[in-house]
Amino acid sequence: MKLCFNKLVTELNHQAIIQDVRFDRNEGEFVGVVGPNGSGKSTL
Repeated sequence: MKLCFNKLVTELNHQAIIQDVRFDRNEGEFVGVVGPNGSGKSTL
C-alpha cells in the first residue's frame, strides 16, 4: 500500500498557510514531523 498526495493546500480565513506540499511514502516506511511550537505540525 502507498500513501501519497500532491499540491496539498491548507487555508485559514481564505489565505493559504501551507501550500504545494508533496508527500509520497511506501508501506513500511516511517516519517516524523518535528519543529518548534506553532510551526504548523498539527495543521499539516
